[in-house]
Amino acid sequence: MNDIHLYVELLFLFVTLIWIMDELLQKHREKLVDSDLYHYLPNIALSDFVWTRPRGTNTKVLVKSDGDNNMRDGDEDEAIFSIIATVSKEDTYIKADGNYAGPTEYVKDLADVKLAFALTPVTNHQQLSQDFANAVSLIKKLRADTGLLGRKEGIVIKSGNVDKIRLQYCVFRKRTAEDDINAGKDNDANPVSEYNYRGYPVDSSQARLELKDMGKSRSNESIFNVIPFMTEHGQCVPPSQYRELLIGSTVNAIFSVSHNAIAKGNVDRFTADLVGMSIVAPVAVDSPERYTNIQLSFPRLSSAAKRKATEAFARQFSFIESQNASTLSSSELETERENEDTDTAESSNTANSSQTPLEESTRKKEKKKSRLN
Repeated sequence: MNDIHLYVELLFLFVTLIWIMDELLQKHREKLVDSDLYHYLPNIALSDFVWTRPRGTNTKVLVKSDGDNNMRDGDEDEAIFSIIATVSKEDTYIKADGNYAGPTEYVKDLADVKLAFALTPVTNHQQLSQDFANAVSLIKKLRADTGLLGRKEGIVIKSGNVDKIRLQYCVFRKRTAEDDINAGKDNDANPVSEYNYRGYPVDSSQARLELKDMGKSRSNESIFNVIPFMTEHGQCVPPSQYRELLIGSTVNAIFSVSHNAIAKGNVDRFTADLVGMSIVAPVAVDSPERYTNIQLSFPRLSSAAKRKATEAFARQFSFIESQNASTLSSSELETERENEDTDTAESSNTANSSQTPLEESTRKKEKKKSRLN
């Protein structure tokens, strides 16, 4: 009889947890649908958006239409889209350094590293699962309706019989004049931060060398592209734990959409660039202690829309501001080397003087005795 009661209680608890999770996901969905900053991708009308080419680039970006359905003048802010989905284990490559070990045909240096997130539908929520299917259909239609003749690829990828949405994250971005104006606000004082040139996790010796070179001078053209990755508690997910905490989790992702025509191979390549990601329902973890509260502040993004959306996204989910990715000056490097040399010398002197007078006397006697023999 007791076993039956226990079974009923466990069943009731299980059903209650499912109901709570369903309500949580539904509330997150409603928040995104009602947002004035992001366009909930499954609900958009493609006729409300047009392609435009920002000044000085060959890349077209998707922007909100001005109502005349004409190509705009290139000064508009990129449209920021959102979706709730699950980060797939397959086709997701988010090791912090991108497994970079040296230049390849596709990645010329560490500053060129991009991480890839493959999203799949939230299978245990009917509405979100349908939303994902709608989003995939919209992206395919967007690619087909560009009026270009090249082979269409990107954003939607095929994995077996499953359609996935692929988002990319550029670890570094080009320095802008605005970054130079705000350079004095950089702070590299936090020794545990993974968002500076001292602490960013890389494995290969080549990656470490390039990272050190990047941090030597503020004139380096590439700087960290810091965007918020957050747990459901509003804490930052540090780069070293991207795979551990994000893969398998249900997330709220916000991103922009761009297009490049590539002459070689006659390809029209579409890209979704991640602006921010927040965990809605986490993958199981051993302990809350695995969440690390790394503090950082927002960089100046190349697009005002991205910057506003990222900051609003962070405020909405209690992202913690405090520290920017900073550079390591030549004078600081020289000071570090001098300190290392001093430490080495002190260690050597300490080792040589660590013997007591009795031990020193005994050692001399043994040495003298060995010479006589």
